[in-house]
Amino acid sequence: MKYRLLIGFLAICCAFIFSPQPSFAQTFAGKATVSGKVTDSATNKPLKGLRVRLKHGTMRRKAFTNAEGKYKFYSVPVYQDGNRLFNLATITVFSPDHITQHKQARLELDKENKVNFELKRDSD
Repeated sequence: MKYRLLIGFLAICCAFIFSPQPSFAQTFAGKATVSGKVTDSATNKPLKGLRVRLKHGTMRRKAFTNAEGKYKFYSVPVYQDGNRLFNLATITVFSPDHITQHKQARLELDKENKVNFELKRDSD
């Protein structure tokens, strides 16, 4: 009985060890900065104190808009796998009085990438 368990355990270990593994050959390509301004679509006034989230691969960051409605994310890493650049990020703005908005942006290396938002008021 002990030998069956041991052989079963070894078989499972070998299956994991010798199974094909995904490629993790991504290399660091550089950094990007993401910034923008959040305004009310009806009044064009800046919206302050709103939470802004950046999703890029497995990375998550958050920032808040200042009194001028501006936000900024510094040093967002961009990776590449061979010739393929992993530079697509999703930026989301959350507001209690406005409709949540998402935008996707292709990050350019070593540049400030502008992503502005005009939020519509929530009618409820």
